[in-house]
Amino acid sequence: MKLKKNTVKDLADAYKTMSIVRLREMYAMAVEDVNRSKKNMDLIKAELSTRFSNTALLEIASRGKEHGECTIEQDGVKVVCEVGQKVTWDTEKLKAIAASLPAETVQRLMKVTITVPERVYHSVTEKDLLDKLTDARTVRIDEPKFSFPASE
Repeated sequence: MKLKKNTVKDLADAYKTMSIVRLREMYAMAVEDVNRSKKNMDLIKAELSTRFSNTALLEIASRGKEHGECTIEQDGVKVVCEVGQKVTWDTEKLKAIAASLPAETVQRLMKVTITVPERVYHSVTEKDLLDKLTDARTVRIDEPKFSFPASE
């Protein structure tokens, strides 16, 4: 079966009439295309980084910042550079700070998330505690995901 190269709708229509064997082949080719495209994009991003990182960091620093966005133009082509920031917090230090503050201040300043790992939940044998934990637990089932095993 020859596929049209026009639109996604054309592909979707063609897939409806394909055998499962052909669908598996098409899937494998799509996986290869995606992997090849990802590698190519990574190479291009690495080259952009090599060419423009210093210029971008200097531009952002000239504004008195360590992170942000700037646009660099070369040969009439604009390249946008984003330098993000990632903040991490020392949990133990935050716990100590929270213990020294009134509850209202903790609620105002901090986001507190409490979870129970599934393996711990499943190991609880005390009925009263298990009932309370079960009442606080919500399980959402994901949509089914399909793929073909790599070995085929």
